[in-house]
Amino acid sequence: MIDPKLLLVDDNKENLTWLARRLRRDGYQTVLAESGPMALEILDMEAISLVLLDVQMPEMDGFQVLEAIRKTHTENELPVFMVSANTDTASKVQGMERGANDYIPKPVEYEFLLAKLKSLFKVRESGNFNAAVPPVARAASTLEIGDRIQHYRLVSLLGEGGMGKVYRATDEKLLRDVALKVMSGEMKRESQLRFLTEARAVARVAHPNVVTIYEIGDSPLSFLAMELVEGQELDKYTEGKALAPSEAVRLTLQIAEALAAVHERGILHRDLKPSNIMVSGDGRVRVMDFGLAKIAELDEKLTRTGDVWGTPQFMSPEHFDPCLGDVDALSDQFALAALFYLLLTGFPPFRSTAMAALIFEIMSKRPKDPVELNPLVARAVADVCLKGLNKKKSDRYASVAEMARALRGL
Repeated sequence: MIDPKLLLVDDNKENLTWLARRLRRDGYQTVLAESGPMALEILDMEAISLVLLDVQMPEMDGFQVLEAIRKTHTENELPVFMVSANTDTASKVQGMERGANDYIPKPVEYEFLLAKLKSLFKVRESGNFNAAVPPVARAASTLEIGDRIQHYRLVSLLGEGGMGKVYRATDEKLLRDVALKVMSGEMKRESQLRFLTEARAVARVAHPNVVTIYEIGDSPLSFLAMELVEGQELDKYTEGKALAPSEAVRLTLQIAEALAAVHERGILHRDLKPSNIMVSGDGRVRVMDFGLAKIAELDEKLTRTGDVWGTPQFMSPEHFDPCLGDVDALSDQFALAALFYLLLTGFPPFRSTAMAALIFEIMSKRPKDPVELNPLVARAVADVCLKGLNKKKSDRYASVAEMARALRGL
């Protein structure tokens, strides 16, 4: 069990060191602050279990500090004990009205304080005292708008899938909106590993066309805080119609550059499809949802032969026949070319609705020439698209970066 971490706030250094020494002896971690602003700065950087807060301090008194704390942490999330020589009723009432959990008189009766701490933490035996007490301790399936997960308040539901839900949420520390992906509490260990893989994969890449990961957490539920992209998924952006070829090239090039960046880091996407591509209001593309990503050095337990992960319409032949080679960066290129085809023609390259028929198409049928479906498509543009859709990996571009160069040439 991790020892609780207490923040001690007092402008009297002797009081601080005396109390900290005794608390450490009794198994508590302590962090010391000699002023209100310093205490608030520490709370922004560290996970604190409880605050012991003096009242009479320069710069900010204890009541002002308490008010600032309660703007971002509820009484249940972060208990605050006021510690003061002001023991009059008015001071105690003022402290409790502003959100204090308790009011301890000075000079501190240490054994009395220790008993209060033990009682508080006994009812919160979560095994993780290093983090603030979570406001949500229920399953992800019962989350409601307005709930908080650590310092994120849920604002609206953006979408959901097999691994969990994605919410628009407000980061109440940095005062910005984020996309918060919350993993279902019922996930098996393999799904949890895939969730962590997604976070680590994307966090390793800094690219304007790849969503930014801000934070990953596992208490009270596993979550991923990401850049919130204001815009539309690619399929909604196109409204099921072919785009002007120049626009299709522009969007596909951005996706290609994002993929090239992640491939350089040994990361595969493996589930590239319209719903994983966001187009913002300024026309910039963001590639997201690396939930099926494979890190090159990842343990093979997550990539067993025979597993088929992805969305069939955009999957390459080697997904279905290991004899055609490994699922790798050239498989992402195939999916990219399939997206390019969709943008140029308004249709995916393989359209069967029955799974067996769809796999047969992917494995053995050449898609119709985009020029036949959209006469505005130039021959050179169609050739780039079809090269990426070749059945044999050796007939595609040597890399997505090479395909991106071809797209730039258009």
